[in-house]
Amino acid sequence: MGLTLLAKVSGLLRDIVVASYFGTSQAMDAFFVAVTIATLMYVWLRDPIQVVLVPFFTEQLTNRGERVAWENTSVLINTLLILFLILTAIGWLISPTLASLVAPGFTDEVETLSAELTKFMMLSLLSYGLARLLSALFYSYQRFGMPGMTTAVDNVAAIIIIACLAPVFGIYALVMGAVLGAVAQVLVQLPILWKSRSYYRLRLELRNPALRRLAWMSFPLLIGTGSAELGRITDRIFASLLPIGSLSALAYGQRLTYATFFQLFVASLTTVLFPFFSKSAGQDNYADLARKLSRSLCLLFWVVFPLSIGIMVLHEPVVRLVYQRGAFSEESVALTSQAVLYYAVGLSGYSLSNILSFAFYSVRDTKTPVVTGLVRLGVKIFLSFALVGSMAHAGLALAESLSFLLKAALLLILLPKELRQNEYRKIFQSFGVTIVTTAGMATVVLLSLAYFQGIFEVSHSFSSTALALGVAAILGVGSYLVFSLLLQRTEMRDISRLVRAGFTKS
Repeated sequence: MGLTLLAKVSGLLRDIVVASYFGTSQAMDAFFVAVTIATLMYVWLRDPIQVVLVPFFTEQLTNRGERVAWENTSVLINTLLILFLILTAIGWLISPTLASLVAPGFTDEVETLSAELTKFMMLSLLSYGLARLLSALFYSYQRFGMPGMTTAVDNVAAIIIIACLAPVFGIYALVMGAVLGAVAQVLVQLPILWKSRSYYRLRLELRNPALRRLAWMSFPLLIGTGSAELGRITDRIFASLLPIGSLSALAYGQRLTYATFFQLFVASLTTVLFPFFSKSAGQDNYADLARKLSRSLCLLFWVVFPLSIGIMVLHEPVVRLVYQRGAFSEESVALTSQAVLYYAVGLSGYSLSNILSFAFYSVRDTKTPVVTGLVRLGVKIFLSFALVGSMAHAGLALAESLSFLLKAALLLILLPKELRQNEYRKIFQSFGVTIVTTAGMATVVLLSLAYFQGIFEVSHSFSSTALALGVAAILGVGSYLVFSLLLQRTEMRDISRLVRAGFTKS
């Protein structure tokens, strides 16, 4: 989580730099369409790589030794790299068609720009794919440091490139930053290949049983992860029909709420937990797995639910503090604040559904997360149709949140017997107490924000916004910890143990 914090801080700085140069302009609308298309093509293989390759490589290391594990895994890596090359070539060729499908409401000029940016974004697919493969190998050795640094390295490289080249190349500097940042991710992780170079085999073997197994397990994951990104595609389609800047505001809001806070508090946790889930499942120790899952869910909700409520209460000053500078105008603040407010509604559902999906994957059940993901997509599209007319882009954010809350509830209900055993009562009891303590925290934040805004006579200046927001946030966190010490000592002990263990491990 410490390394993820470094990555998210650098990512936030990257977004701040981008927002200051381009705000919520037509060029940014075009760029976010290009990013969405490239991500859609990449994400179809990103999650299957980790979910399938980590258990496979771990099993090979345990049962057959390092040399055989690397020889067998080499086949998978080589084949996946060829697949990424094919995807890159296809994406380059059909970029104009993809841009017109994703953003049908754009003018011809903006649509042409989207197609050009998409074409160049495709160059990052191979680098991101190789970086993900290398990260999965590190995770199999239960080494998280080097993969944890990759995003920060990517962001720092992109910031330097954007700051130097944006005044000259405009929006194309963002694409240059994305492509070179992806290359930096690969370079940081190359030592694991170099160290094991004597084991690596440059060969393809399409009839390899391990490759067939990966394909069989990956197929439902492709559908599941694809459905999640298709949900984002529907947002782009709807938003392209709305006024200029709506699409950019949604993207900024989603990145601030889900990308920043989710990656910090959830992705880091699931990255570390998944190998342990897989190990318990592989040893048929389902009682231990159920306990780990239950404690993880309670701890995650204890962290994320008050965070989501805090963002809802403070959404406007948070957006103003983070983004308002340069080309990011008052109109940009208003549009993005609405998106952040409604995205925050579903942050808990988004987070819980992620860790629950990994629990299903650990027992090799890929079907249930896929089916619930498709249900979520259908509900999201229906709600988007229903809400976009009256709420504009905010309705799209609310539809996303409500659909993720539904998915989390379905996954929790559908947990197989071996994953829940007798833990349901503990989970719901902990959730209930967290809601109560969060209500107390929200009251403190609301009262303190109103009070200190009056004292600081808040205009919209950076210093006054930072003072009011900072004091309210500190009082909110402090009150939440006090309430938790009184009512949720188990979660507090778990957090304390995690922190101590983290420093000891370091």
